[in-house]
Amino acid sequence: TQSTWGFIFTGKMKTSVTEDKLIWKTVLKEGYGGMPESIHEVSIHYIMRLSNGMEMDSTFSRGSLFKFIPESDQVISGLSLAVKTMKKGEKALFDIDSKYAYGDSGNAPKIPPGSSLQIEVELIDFSTKKKPLMDMTSEEKKKAGEELKVQGNEKFKAKLYKDAAANYKDGI
Repeated sequence: TQSTWGFIFTGKMKTSVTEDKLIWKTVLKEGYGGMPESIHEVSIHYIMRLSNGMEMDSTFSRGSLFKFIPESDQVISGLSLAVKTMKKGEKALFDIDSKYAYGDSGNAPKIPPGSSLQIEVELIDFSTKKKPLMDMTSEEKKKAGEELKVQGNEKFKAKLYKDAAANYKDGI
């Protein structure tokens, strides 16, 4: 089987993310550095499919990264647990049992009750959630702007132009 990113899954080793073995991970591309924690805001690209391969959602079709804080109510628990096992730049395929997805109720109309999911994830970045702009000192604002410029440059080099532009805009 081949993914939309062109990686071949055959022969890749799967590891369990959870003790109950209901989330499995296959690393497609190694990352670097540390892994995000519950306090971090993560930025990812993903493709979500039902276990039969039917695509249900994708950041690529929307043309922008998805940002969230793991273990918040913003995402299914399986995705929160999955990203916390990743390093920056890593791409992985996760097989997520319905218990860690939408459960017995599903998410109508797209995701039937009891559906397991396959989510292909690329962890682009993670950082500590920043203070609101109005609560920052002038020095903190300057530092935050410089960080956004550096992040924008990294995304530009990775040809993530819309994401780079968003960083530059936020830094102004």
